[in-house]
Amino acid sequence: MEDGPRELFGGAMSVRLGREFMDVSSFRQVPDNQEVFVHHTNQSLIVEILELASDHSGESIGRFHFDAYMHDCEPISSRVLRVNQIVPDQIITSTTAPVDHSLLVRDARCEAWLVVGRMAANKFKESAPERAKEVDVYLAVFRVNAVASDILMVLNDPAASNGRTTGDTLGEASAVDAFVSIATSLQIRDWALFGDAP
Repeated sequence: MEDGPRELFGGAMSVRLGREFMDVSSFRQVPDNQEVFVHHTNQSLIVEILELASDHSGESIGRFHFDAYMHDCEPISSRVLRVNQIVPDQIITSTTAPVDHSLLVRDARCEAWLVVGRMAANKFKESAPERAKEVDVYLAVFRVNAVASDILMVLNDPAASNGRTTGDTLGEASAVDAFVSIATSLQIRDWALFGDAP
């Protein structure tokens, strides 16, 4: 199914995401600072607005938020596979399309980092390690100093344990490219979401 703009936080933000991803808030309560989507393949995508982690800068921004997310998930084990900065040149668009300067990754007030990791986790936080399944974790963090916020996008993909790749679901050749394509489509449409607009 073709990707299209999905409204986040009452339309104050948007992201391009396939309609096969279901909005969790339609059947379960979600915190006000989060948007959560699930796919029938057990993938889940989370967008979360957090207070800026001022003690961290550069690559440390991504590693800090990955570690904090792992703390919340309580996996059996976890590891970081790669960390790199996301730059506007990574945006996948038609060469004939006009440059979209409203994309968050193109905003001069923002820097973006990508963390690719993996965790071994059990459903319902069972303690038996032999039942743990490997889950690929793709995390993008957008640091927006103008509104003192770190905006996270996390994709949990259990592909590592069943031979399927993220690209099988998202229509991209590479799992990382597929996630970056989603992350770099993130837009802020109404800065009032953060209180005083920058």
